[in-house]
Amino acid sequence: MNTPSDSAKLRELQVNVTKVVAQASGQAISGAIDSAISDGFNDNGGNFATPGPYLDDHGRRHHHRSSAALWPAWG
Repeated sequence: MNTPSDSAKLRELQVNVTKVVAQASGQAISGAIDSAISDGFNDNGGNFATPGPYLDDHGRRHHHRSSAALWPAWG
């Protein structure tokens, strides 16, 4: 059975575009990881967000304690 030429061309385009998108996605992810690692090791400590309050198993609201409160030796 012969595949219509338009279908073959469309399939070839799909394969080629998939490769380009995968390459761009990989570069974006790699760049984000590199930036996160650099931020973690810079002298300013990087850009970390403080987590907000959370609910425990009983529905009570709690706030995260600082790392200094959890591990005084780190303070």
